[in-house]
Amino acid sequence: MKTKYVFWIALFLALPIYAGEDVTPMVQEEFKKAQADVTAEWKRVTGRVQELLKAKAKAVEEAKKKAEGQTKQVELLKKYSLLLGTRYRNDKGEYDKGIELTLKDSENLNKMLRSFLSWTPIQGRISVGEARRNIDWASARLVEMARFNTEPTETNNSDLELITHQMKELEIGRVKVETMAKALDLPLDGAKSKGKSADEGEKERSNSSED
Repeated sequence: MKTKYVFWIALFLALPIYAGEDVTPMVQEEFKKAQADVTAEWKRVTGRVQELLKAKAKAVEEAKKKAEGQTKQVELLKKYSLLLGTRYRNDKGEYDKGIELTLKDSENLNKMLRSFLSWTPIQGRISVGEARRNIDWASARLVEMARFNTEPTETNNSDLELITHQMKELEIGRVKVETMAKALDLPLDGAKSKGKSADEGEKERSNSSED
């Protein structure tokens, strides 16, 4: 029995020791690849945020310019309404809203409203009173549009609404990338503090660079 054990021990000692393949380079390569992928995605997200911030600033600027133009259009409509009130008078010299609008005034009014609101309200014969009511409606509409465009937000401006939606989607991507970077112990250039949106983070970095 003892001889049998001695035989197996001798056989075991005679076998070559298998250390296994060294997988360290493979692991390191995959780790670096994952870090590179996360860095590339981070650059894409932050680059897109910068593009959207520029688009947002441009949309606000354009809206304010529209507001200025709409305010001027209101003044022009009011001036033309005053002109109609002065022009259409009866034999007693009093304004008469039942007098038929001339073809020339109909064309002029349609031209103005088509230019301002893409609207052509006058078709056929119309009284001067109806023409001035159309002017009042158009003026009120332009005043409302100017009010929105003076203080454009994502609740009253289509461009800003679209940009805000895209920013929210990018925020989800930002959080995902930062989580992956933290797991990989990877520092990200310009990473934001937890809880700050992409918009807020980019503004903060812009302010820091200006200082």
